[in-house]
Amino acid sequence: MNIHACKNLSYLPHGPPNLVSLEYLSVSECPNLETLPSLDNLKFLSELHIHNCDALTSALNGLESCTSLRSMNIHACKNLSYLPHGPQTLVSLEYLSVRDCPSLETLPSLDNLKFLSELHIHNCDALTSALNGLESCSSLRSMNIHACKNLSYLPRGPQTLVSLEHLSVRDCPSLETLPSLDSPTTLSELHIHNCDGLTSLPNGLASCMSLSSLTIWKCRKLQQFLTGLHCITESKIGGLWEELDFFPSFPNFTQLERLTLCGWPKLKSLPQELQYCTSLRFLYIASFNGVESFPEWLGDLTSLQLLNIKSCKNLMHLPTAKATQRLTKLKTLAIYDCPRLKERCTNERGPEWPKISHIPIIFVMD
Repeated sequence: MNIHACKNLSYLPHGPPNLVSLEYLSVSECPNLETLPSLDNLKFLSELHIHNCDALTSALNGLESCTSLRSMNIHACKNLSYLPHGPQTLVSLEYLSVRDCPSLETLPSLDNLKFLSELHIHNCDALTSALNGLESCSSLRSMNIHACKNLSYLPRGPQTLVSLEHLSVRDCPSLETLPSLDSPTTLSELHIHNCDGLTSLPNGLASCMSLSSLTIWKCRKLQQFLTGLHCITESKIGGLWEELDFFPSFPNFTQLERLTLCGWPKLKSLPQELQYCTSLRFLYIASFNGVESFPEWLGDLTSLQLLNIKSCKNLMHLPTAKATQRLTKLKTLAIYDCPRLKERCTNERGPEWPKISHIPIIFVMD
């Protein structure tokens, strides 16, 4: 059953409990719909979608009867403030997505959702805590918590999520800590973006031996990094505490192939650990405005195929020609918004040109 774009619909009859064979229910773009009928007895319902129903303040009464439900999406219900305590009985639920519900104050417990494999909580500004019962979700593979501005707490659950492969937390400025990651040895991707209240990375991260992709980006109070993590092949790091005079020490990513580094004004040099990332093929360096010259050891990154330098306002000197000549696999050099370096890389005239003239593709742009 699909009910879509009925702009003046304000009421649905108490019929769904009698629709005992109903498997799919979607209600969307009904901005004046104030209530939904009870979902009692819909034991064969497998997909439920409620989208863009702005007048709804509560929904899903009787949800506990929907024991066959596999996928549930609640999106863009601006005045929805309450969900019933039903999900813990949804023993078949595999996918749960709650997005763009800015008035939603709490989420029901996730107890007993042992088949839940994918969880998305996005743009729920009124949430201050979430995911109670998460420790029961032993099949969870992907979890995304995005843009929950007042979320300050996550429960101690991830260490029991033995199937977790992907974890993304972003745009949660009130979140101060993340729970331990001791047990998710299957975790392969961790992305933390724009969490300005975060002062430390989760404990146990070094035990995530399957971790191959790591992003720590724009966490303005973060002062320390971590050791271990030798299996990382792709990483994006930057936008940390701007009072630091040096880039926090990070592991020797011996298998790292792709790296983005973003600095801040106080930094006078690139992180020393970078010289040991000898498997690097793609390197992006941005916003190291206090750096005037790149070190000679950059020439030791002999696997490098692409070097992108952006918004390094005071950078003037690249490594010597002897060092850059060692970068035999380097095919592309891109320099953007580096005004002082641009002047020195003028084709055939600038003092830096002999250092880079052998590179097949060169971009020097504002």
